[in-house]
Amino acid sequence: MRRPTIRRLAAVVVLGLLASACSTSGSAATIDGVEITSDRIETLHAAGAELDEQQRASTLFLIILHHLVTREAEAQFDLVPSDAEIEAALAVRLSDDEEVAAARLADRGVSRERVLLEAELDVLREKLQRAFVERGGPDIDLDAAYRTFLGVNSRACVTLLAPASDEAIPDIERATTGAITLQAVQDELGNLVEPVDLGCDLPTQLPGPVQPIALDGEVGRAYLSTFSDGTVYVAGVTSRDAPPLETVIEEVKAIASDSQGSDLFDEWAFDLLRTADVTVDANLGAWKPRDGTGDVPTVVPNGDRSD
Repeated sequence: MRRPTIRRLAAVVVLGLLASACSTSGSAATIDGVEITSDRIETLHAAGAELDEQQRASTLFLIILHHLVTREAEAQFDLVPSDAEIEAALAVRLSDDEEVAAARLADRGVSRERVLLEAELDVLREKLQRAFVERGGPDIDLDAAYRTFLGVNSRACVTLLAPASDEAIPDIERATTGAITLQAVQDELGNLVEPVDLGCDLPTQLPGPVQPIALDGEVGRAYLSTFSDGTVYVAGVTSRDAPPLETVIEEVKAIASDSQGSDLFDEWAFDLLRTADVTVDANLGAWKPRDGTGDVPTVVPNGDRSD
């Protein structure tokens, strides 16, 4: 089963058919003993909006998620977004232009307060993804992030040795057994191979089959490879200009945060949802997994029939 993402999980609660509207008074839910009132749901929508079950369920889930993430981000990582950071994220979601922002709120039928919750989650997601990288551990692969960085921030000069004829292939395969230099292969095979200078470029700009060698290959070493059409060739990096990891570690950590931290954040947030003691008012729905969320609970409105 594909793992849900936080964004997909939040969207899942707005799918399905509806049964009826719900009461707007009293307690909507409790989260580890903290009460969320039904009025709180109303404040996150346009004034006077008539909300259906799914809208209430979706908004209540957002409130629960926001409560858990903000609480645990501070408790576990001492992370508390500043007002300026949240306002900046809000501007990304809405706009710096007041008229544009108002139109977007009206289109969604939500209040500024709701988008503020979403903006704070945006800030915390980014901060937590970086925190997971800084903390390290087996789930963080800085070497992979460094390779991604080098793919567009280094230059490799690559030479191919192509067989002059099919008859030369056995000799090429024999000559490239074990660790051997490109120059030694060329000296040994002579006219049996034809040098092809691919020039110097970003590894990602070189031909696809050559890119791994351009990125990771030891300078001067010969590598026997095969193109997709079955053509055998020898490739080697003759020189490389690449910054060492320690001089670009912040850029590499940023890449790891984006590429690896996202999944770690999702799993961390899923654990919060799984382990939280949440009770949802029966008039609003139930706190349980539903189709598409795996074992992660969400607010399932009473009109939902997916399970």
